[in-house]
Amino acid sequence: MENRVFYIALGDSLTAGVGASTHERSFAASFFQSIKQTKECQYMNFGKPGRSSGELLQFLTDSEIRDLLKRATHITITIGRIDLIRAYQNNVNLLGYISTIQTLKQNLTHILHNITETNPNTHIFLMGLYNPGTPDHKLS
Repeated sequence: MENRVFYIALGDSLTAGVGASTHERSFAASFFQSIKQTKECQYMNFGKPGRSSGELLQFLTDSEIRDLLKRATHITITIGRIDLIRAYQNNVNLLGYISTIQTLKQNLTHILHNITETNPNTHIFLMGLYNPGTPDHKLS
């Protein structure tokens, strides 16, 4: 079992804590508390509201970020919501959604490849997406 935890949170508004009543109740901070094993722990949150999967992929090319990823023991990723919402807001048809999903899949593949290439020993947790449509799950 590892004695040191270095957790990096990557993603969009969910990672940034948008909607949480306090910073301590944000998804990323709560996750950190659940994996904290010793007092020698570090946590960095790189969540950014409105970030798309393509923007996260570009963010990971920064040399300082790559140096941090080399040290990470745990990484969470919440991404893709904005990609789907932008397609919805642009009133794309079914083919447009399929294209958006294909691009999102390619970006996620590259994101995961970049991280595992940089640090093959880190634990990566890719969070699922919720339906950005109406409560009855219809996209109108």
